[in-house]
Amino acid sequence: MSLPHEAMAPEDDTLRPDPARMYDYMLGGDHYLPVDRAAAQSLIDMYPTVGLTAKANRAFLLRAVRAIAEAGVDQFLDIGCGIPHAPNVHDVVREVRPGAKVVYVDASAVVLERIGASGPPEGVVGVQADLRDSRTILEAAGRVLDLSRPVGLLLVAVLHFIREDEDIEGMIAALRDGLAPGSHLAMSVACADEIPQDKIEFGKAAYQGATRPIRPFPGDRIRGWFEGWDVLPPGLVQPSLWRPETDDPPYMEAREEVVGAAVLRA
Repeated sequence: MSLPHEAMAPEDDTLRPDPARMYDYMLGGDHYLPVDRAAAQSLIDMYPTVGLTAKANRAFLLRAVRAIAEAGVDQFLDIGCGIPHAPNVHDVVREVRPGAKVVYVDASAVVLERIGASGPPEGVVGVQADLRDSRTILEAAGRVLDLSRPVGLLLVAVLHFIREDEDIEGMIAALRDGLAPGSHLAMSVACADEIPQDKIEFGKAAYQGATRPIRPFPGDRIRGWFEGWDVLPPGLVQPSLWRPETDDPPYMEAREEVVGAAVLRA
């Protein structure tokens, strides 16, 4: 039986922290297990503002998808979407584009279970797939989205779960090449430039026993992923600094935890 604010998970996924459930805990959700809470809380104890960082990243996502929808895009592909949190991407997009379609993709079965449990509306589907498998993702997305027209591609807080020695540039390029001109990419990723090395090592250790370890990247490596895209103003910045709105919560305190965020256009 689950405890208050703790989620059920497949039997073989209860002994290791899961980044999606850890993120849910940091956002104040209720779909996590004791092992996720312990790992996330160890990060919070070390980085007092990490919860604000998670919330700032989520707020960036919602501002970015609204901006992309206002630019005329009415279909979105959200890879590494994580556990649903209201308002979700489709909620925000459909305020601008009522008929918009959204494909949520995540490698975690837990995430897909929660998407299914939330009863997504017509035109909103969940797909279980890994970012490394762009062909599967594009084929699945193409059954819902019209890939001959621009798509809003979302890679928010997912790229830092890919190993440094893997071809991230190739993964991003494969997705870009599968989308029409005028498509947009909103991305955020842990950036190591201003984080002390001891904190980097502690953060990596907190995820080492998780289903997916974390790897912050230097800013120069991140900017290298932008090849073939036009970077929209204000460029690569911390999430709270990407086109902040006057009624945004005060996430500026989260600056100690450096995450890079940007929106690009193909």
